[in-house]
Amino acid sequence: MQNVSLITKKQEIASLILLNIELLPLLRRFDISLGVGDKTIHEICKAKEINVDFFLEIVNIFHNENYFPATKLKKFSIKEIVNFLKESHIHYNEEIIPAIEELIHKLVWAGDDHERNLKILKKFFDEYRKEVKAHTEQEEETVYPYTVFIENSCIENKKIDECYKKMKEYSITNYADEHNNIEEKLTDLKNIIIKYLPPSQNQDIAIKILNKLYKLEKDLYHHALIEEKILVPKILEMENILKELNSSEKA
Repeated sequence: MQNVSLITKKQEIASLILLNIELLPLLRRFDISLGVGDKTIHEICKAKEINVDFFLEIVNIFHNENYFPATKLKKFSIKEIVNFLKESHIHYNEEIIPAIEELIHKLVWAGDDHERNLKILKKFFDEYRKEVKAHTEQEEETVYPYTVFIENSCIENKKIDECYKKMKEYSITNYADEHNNIEEKLTDLKNIIIKYLPPSQNQDIAIKILNKLYKLEKDLYHHALIEEKILVPKILEMENILKELNSSEKA
């Protein structure tokens, strides 16, 4: 990891936004709105009962391309990590994807090409939107509840038999094997606009779409990294502990 200049809890939230406007949607996932005055990160986090250490690690990951403190992140609870990931799902499905879809509908091509080109782009994007929705629903309905259950069982050392039975039905290894990096599929969508469709008459709209796709791709990359490098290894470790506890109880 290269040396990076890290954001600290003594900095003002306002200065954080001015430093990197792309962090603004991230702050919303922690329920931090505009109108923060001169309050520091520490003051805002304390007032909103946010774990300031967790907040800083997440913000620094999104702010610095070369920063990913896997060891530090593994110290936080699964519940904290899952809550952040679920807020990210809301951002994708209810904010950024609908905003991109709205812009796509505004694209204009000359003559008979308009309907054909718009249909191609809308069809591809609609398929992608459905895939993202299905992916996030599967995580929220199956994966995340399982991870929280495993953490609670491991920490409290309760329901070992029930937990072991659940692990036999579904393990985090299933998720690791099935987990698709949906951010990779944005490349095709970007290429349709950049390379394959003729230029639209309103290039400003096309550029706005590409900017939003880039931001979504970047966000999804960090999202997947947290899942694959933090969530999965933590649960694998806890599953192994619970297997040992189950074996010792039967010994």
